[in-house]
Amino acid sequence: MRRPGRWLLAVLAVLTTAQAAPSQLTIVSAVLHDRREDGPEIPASYEYVPGELLYLSYRMAGYTAKNDAVDLRWQMYLTDPDGLLLEPISNGAVRDEVTSRDKDWLPKVEQTVPLPPELYAGRYAIHLRVADELAQSSAEFLIQFRVHGRAPEKLPGITVRGVRFYRGEDRSEEHTS
Repeated sequence: MRRPGRWLLAVLAVLTTAQAAPSQLTIVSAVLHDRREDGPEIPASYEYVPGELLYLSYRMAGYTAKNDAVDLRWQMYLTDPDGLLLEPISNGAVRDEVTSRDKDWLPKVEQTVPLPPELYAGRYAIHLRVADELAQSSAEFLIQFRVHGRAPEKLPGITVRGVRFYRGEDRSEEHTS
């Protein structure tokens, strides 16, 4: 005669083992905030204007702790609708001591990012990358946002516009001849 309790114990053992397995490094709770750090989340329909500040925060989960320490590195960069870099890549690190009481602690990164003042309208992107140096793993996350502005001009090639010649460096009247 079979005992149903053995199957139940076997299933519980498998589930307990699966939950104890280390999780994968991920970026969680990535939020663009409204008008200040830790402000409410900005609606997905919001359109930024050139020169406006972006308030960004995110957390890192699934990292590895060894010898009561974590060693995480992050990178962030913005791209335009064509995938071109808008500003230099910013990066940083989270190196902290952790204890058994910190098992639910998720490191947080907060950044204030000024948008360049001369942007065309379109969909832009924030690229986030996190690396766990102890586990030799990484994770990436993409946040898209819209910018309201003038439409980009379609030019056939390199174009020079508004060329003027002046009589001197500090003179405002144009040279005519």
